[in-house]
Amino acid sequence: MNIQGTEVFFPGTRLRLHTHPDANLTAQLFSNDPPEALRPGYAGNSFYFDIALDVPEISGLPQATWIHKSPTSEPAETQQGIFLDGDRRHLQPLDVRAEFEPLGDGQLTVWLSGQFLWVDTRKPADSPCPIVVVRASLLTVPEGK
Repeated sequence: MNIQGTEVFFPGTRLRLHTHPDANLTAQLFSNDPPEALRPGYAGNSFYFDIALDVPEISGLPQATWIHKSPTSEPAETQQGIFLDGDRRHLQPLDVRAEFEPLGDGQLTVWLSGQFLWVDTRKPADSPCPIVVVRASLLTVPEGK
């Protein structure tokens, strides 16, 4: 993942797909965190996104696009985003897009790009939060339900 021009490494990517009768596909895109991520003091990187897609079936995933536009550029209470150094820095999605490219053998690349609000959780809540650009190509094998 490239964050504001710097390569940042994460555990592998998981994409859990959910089909719904008479509704479009939803997904969870997240890092495959190690067990120690649950322990206090963990300093690894992770990410998590709930994604509502514009296609009804898994077969339509290559044509799907996810667009997220936050209603405000202020920090928010959310579990979505990119987490650096454990949960010490939270990149909250502002204007983000994801597209899906099948690679064969069941593999898929998720192209994620956009602007995120950089919230340092160790600073006072009224501290300024810069906007950063993130670009990522995330290789995964979709898990369907």
